[in-house]
Amino acid sequence: MVYYRLTSLRSLERFLHQQPDIAVACGLPDDIPCYQTFRRRFQALEAPAWAAARQLIRKLARRRWLRWSLLVIDGSLLAAKGRPPRPGKRPRPPTDPDASWGYSPSDGWVWGYRLHGIITADRITAPVAWRTTTATGHETRQVAPLLRQTPRWRGQRRGWLIGDGTYDSQRLVALAAHKRRRLVAAMYIRRWGKPAMSSARKARWRFVHSPAGKRLLRRRTAIERDWSQLKHVFLLDPLPVTRLARVQVYVSLVMVAYLAAVAYNGSMRRSLRAIKSLIA
Repeated sequence: MVYYRLTSLRSLERFLHQQPDIAVACGLPDDIPCYQTFRRRFQALEAPAWAAARQLIRKLARRRWLRWSLLVIDGSLLAAKGRPPRPGKRPRPPTDPDASWGYSPSDGWVWGYRLHGIITADRITAPVAWRTTTATGHETRQVAPLLRQTPRWRGQRRGWLIGDGTYDSQRLVALAAHKRRRLVAAMYIRRWGKPAMSSARKARWRFVHSPAGKRLLRRRTAIERDWSQLKHVFLLDPLPVTRLARVQVYVSLVMVAYLAAVAYNGSMRRSLRAIKSLIA
């Protein structure tokens, strides 16, 4: 479904009926399940998808295609499938009742979900941890779960974790340090009415505005390019499924497909970034 960019589970069922060779390759030689069976099985794919993703991440790290020295954290809004709610005299319910309104400076107000993730930004951009919440889910509340999900490589040294101004918090700095990461977040201070800074915040301010800190913060654009590629190549925006549980599964399947494409490119000595050419 992800590889052929199908927009629903019904279209997946029709596609397998029309492509019996692909159905056999997927392990369905005799009878193709109906739409309801696909729908029930789809909701139980979160754990297998994560297991496959961890195997691919270990393979990519073992072959040095993934490097852990520099990670970037950020969130991005995903538009829900169908129409948003309409209030007023003639209210209209939304197509996806689990979605919610969320705001970002780049996208404005979006009815949908929010993807939180950590990617590698050294040599190749690839997701190593992600979570999907409703659009109202705040990005700072997902830092601890994302760091717990990020695999640790044997012999891993201390590395960097880069984020925007949303992650500028002493609590998050301490949390990242516990995971052997130094958090570097963009810092913005108002000219008027600014509160007095603590000594720790002053130290972060000096580093962020130093040449080394500015070079690190410029690497934040890696995750923006990665989110853009995932959205346009893998049909993540708008989403092809409804309900939070199914959206979480679909996002995980997209990440598995992305990691599998990186592993294929590496094994075939292609450019690790050549993802779009592999998608039908």
